[in-house]
Amino acid sequence: MTIRRKVAVFLALASATLLAVMAITSRILLLDSFVQFEQREVRLNVERAGNALSDELNDLALSVIDYSHYDRMCAYMVSRDPKFPEGEFGNLDALRANFVGIFDLTGEMVFGRAVALPDFKPDRIPQGLPEVFGASSSLLRRPGAEAAISGVLLLPAGPMLIAVSPILPNDRKGLVRGTLVMARWLDQRDVDQLSRKTRLSISLRLIHGPVLTEDFGAAQRLLSVDRPVTVHVLGPNVVAGYLLVKDVQNQPALILKLELPRTVYSQGKLTVRYLMLWILAAGIVFGGTMFLLLDRAVLSRLTRLSSSVEAIGNLGQISARVQVDGNDELTTLGRTINQTLDGLEAAEESLRRTNAELEDRVRTRTAQLAASKELAEAASRAKSDFMANVSHELRTPMNGIIGMLDLALDSELSAELREDLRTARFSADAMMTVISDILDFSKLDTKGVNLQLVKFNVLDCVGTALETLGGTAAEKGLSIVSDVQSLPQTLVGDPGRIGQILSNLVGNAIKFTERGQVRIRVQTESETDERIELHFSVSDTGIGIPAEKQNEIFERFTQVDMSSTRKHGGLGLGLTICSQLVKEMGGQIWVESKTGTGSTFHFTVHVHRAAQDTTELVGTLW
Repeated sequence: MTIRRKVAVFLALASATLLAVMAITSRILLLDSFVQFEQREVRLNVERAGNALSDELNDLALSVIDYSHYDRMCAYMVSRDPKFPEGEFGNLDALRANFVGIFDLTGEMVFGRAVALPDFKPDRIPQGLPEVFGASSSLLRRPGAEAAISGVLLLPAGPMLIAVSPILPNDRKGLVRGTLVMARWLDQRDVDQLSRKTRLSISLRLIHGPVLTEDFGAAQRLLSVDRPVTVHVLGPNVVAGYLLVKDVQNQPALILKLELPRTVYSQGKLTVRYLMLWILAAGIVFGGTMFLLLDRAVLSRLTRLSSSVEAIGNLGQISARVQVDGNDELTTLGRTINQTLDGLEAAEESLRRTNAELEDRVRTRTAQLAASKELAEAASRAKSDFMANVSHELRTPMNGIIGMLDLALDSELSAELREDLRTARFSADAMMTVISDILDFSKLDTKGVNLQLVKFNVLDCVGTALETLGGTAAEKGLSIVSDVQSLPQTLVGDPGRIGQILSNLVGNAIKFTERGQVRIRVQTESETDERIELHFSVSDTGIGIPAEKQNEIFERFTQVDMSSTRKHGGLGLGLTICSQLVKEMGGQIWVESKTGTGSTFHFTVHVHRAAQDTTELVGTLW
């Protein structure tokens, strides 16, 4: 992707992110403000509806107070003249009341009249109403309770608006003579009148009445004495406010519901939508302007500069130069590229001359190295031939010396002379080992070793290797244990070289072990239809090898103890020869050891499965 596209994508993403953040923030903040404003408006209208209901109660209460503080009412409570209430309350049209009742101080109703609104025809006294003003009722006005009260009263037939006042003289001084009660059914007609009066959609439900609808039930769970008003959204276009109306005894009685269209919220959504569109338009204009300015000031010039450099690289003409204009960092970059091309052109010319000189020197040096290599190879062959010849010539007299020492040891000798001859025999064996190592090393160094491919048995090979070293181990009080797992009885390989490796490793194990045992283990590492990879391990309980020496002991002329006072002798060629022989047989050799606890040498070799017509061959196993 080009820089121009990257910048365009970056500006688009940045603008989109900024627009999204601004849009979300605007939607959250503005719309939330409109929602809060809507809820405040709903609460105000709910309070207005509640105030309208309170006004109805106040009108009823004023009528009750006017009649209860009437001197003729006080006189009636004494005389009980029936003409007075019949004349005063014969027509309840002006009072807009369904019931008027007069109770004495004992709670007995001395007068009661009920009418049906709006035609004011005589009606039965509401069921349960007289019992509310019994002798123990808190609504009955007695001496000391001169205040009038009003509110909602729940009766079996439905709720009523009720006003109660004590009967007193006009000057409101004197004894309370009884209680005057006025009440009006709070039915749908009154609710409709409240709706017309407030121009609001009002409905009422009993809080403990029949099963409430879902919205009234939700409002009932939210309303309480401490929280008499709540707002609930009924849909995208309607919001409702709820008011808890308490009865005359200050207990929850009704739920007043007010439904309003969500005009404020709709206007808020429209405002947010317009704001988002304006933000989007501003973002597009801003992003496009920024891209055009960047393209003119940077991107187009950078594209021309990149195209010029790419053309120079494709054509390989470093003598060409890029065009620069302006006076800023891109101009400096163009000049730097031209200076670099100048340097490359000079360097190419210098390199051309240097290459010509080097070719002459390389030809001369190659000829010298070829001559030196021939001399070195001739010297190496001469050294190896000399070592092989010397080793071979030394083996013949050494065999004679060893033979004569064996004959002498078989004759009758004094103890002192026998011990001297044994020492000589041991030294002769050590010398023979050194000579054999030198001869094998010289052959390996000149690639003169060929593997003998013959049929052999692994168990016999191990037994032959251990037979020659059993006496040495017995003299030191060591035991040699062999563990050869289930293997084919006949394999094809070089048992002599395998035995040589085993003899070298077992001999080293006996040499560096003072007490304990030496264990030989042979198992199958892997196998195919034609080949088997054998895994040999030789473990001892000797002095062990330090970790820092374990990678060095397989190098030529290297021993663990290289000091002039070392206890154990040797040229340090045994493990080198073993390593070379293992490689010749396609395997590897390694050691696991810890100082003071012993060592375990591992090596693997590849051998063939024996066929019926296998004969003795000279060659390699792969």
